[in-house]
Amino acid sequence: MRGRQSANTTSGYAVLNGQPEAADYLEHGCINRINLKALLLMTDGLYAPKRAEEPMFDPVEVTARVAQMGLECYVEWLVETEEGDPDCRLYPRVKKSDDKTAIWIQL
Repeated sequence: MRGRQSANTTSGYAVLNGQPEAADYLEHGCINRINLKALLLMTDGLYAPKRAEEPMFDPVEVTARVAQMGLECYVEWLVETEEGDPDCRLYPRVKKSDDKTAIWIQL
C-alpha cells in the first residue's frame, strides 16, 4: 500500500485528514518540560531532501537546521533546494514541492 491509501492504516501512517480512523492513530499525553528547550511541529513538506541512498527523514537533522538557521531561513533554503531540482532527480521524491506548515516554539 502506498501514498494516500496508507493514511490512517496499521501498515501506513497517521494523518489528520478528516477520516474517522485518524482518531485511532493520534498520540496524546504529557511530556516533562524540565530540559525542554524548543519544540518543532511540522508537516512532511519540511523534510530535508535526501539522495536515494540516504534515509528519507531525519528529525534530528531538521531540528538542528531550524535551531541553527531559524525556521524562516530553513524554509527559504528548502524551497531553493527544491527549485534547483525540479525534475526530482538529485533528490528523488513524488513531486517537486509539498505544502509546508510549521510551528517553532523556543522556551
